[in-house]
Amino acid sequence: MRTRWATPRRAAELLMLLLPGFGLVEPSGHSGNDPFTIVNENTGKCITPLNDWIVVKDCDETKDMLWKWVSQHRLFHLQSQKCLGLDITKPTDSLRMFSCDSNAMLWWKCEHHSLYGAAQYQLALRDGHAIASTNSSDVWKKGGSEENLCAQPYHEIYTRDGNSFGRPCEFPFLVNGTWHHECIFDGDRSGPWCATTLNYEYDQQWGICLQPKVAVKIIGKRTRRLEVATNLIFRQLFLGRKLTFHVRIKELTY
Repeated sequence: MRTRWATPRRAAELLMLLLPGFGLVEPSGHSGNDPFTIVNENTGKCITPLNDWIVVKDCDETKDMLWKWVSQHRLFHLQSQKCLGLDITKPTDSLRMFSCDSNAMLWWKCEHHSLYGAAQYQLALRDGHAIASTNSSDVWKKGGSEENLCAQPYHEIYTRDGNSFGRPCEFPFLVNGTWHHECIFDGDRSGPWCATTLNYEYDQQWGICLQPKVAVKIIGKRTRRLEVATNLIFRQLFLGRKLTFHVRIKELTY
């Protein structure tokens, strides 16, 4: 298998093949960003918010147990509509649930099976409560699997139309007092849509959701698979507007 980069002329031809492969995304989690439970391996129990604190309980698939990865490496809890975060100004009790537009540290990343946030604080379990600790060996997994929490990371959903010039959705986004963690339908737009900033009510920035697909063209014994690199950025997609794109061709010979 060999990889080569398209010339501008060839890229234009490939783009004509590729564009029909972009369709509307259904508002049902088809982006690959599915909800999951967060399981502590040592106890087999799941974390769930209780008020603004986080406790462990027996696991089930009810909404109060479910989390999702959303934009900016945040963990969103479906029932409380809040994000897991850290207030690093507090020496204790720094792990809390916050509004997703809070100034608290809301990003999380994985190292092996541990989950860590700002200042190297890790998610830890103590006396039936989840806490933030700089000295933890707790192992966390997605419920029903052996995967760590970052094994299937959040994938951006880009947009067309609207007034956001192709920027990706911002999840969750606030509309009429509700935080939405996926694209939504209403009668005023041509398809499922999202906001491209946290607060739609204030910024009014939005677009129709797109789902990227892989376009395949069979040429003799070769399959030319057009892959849109992860840094594909849509810019003003229609009606003569500019489009910045990055196309790679992989030729597979059978």
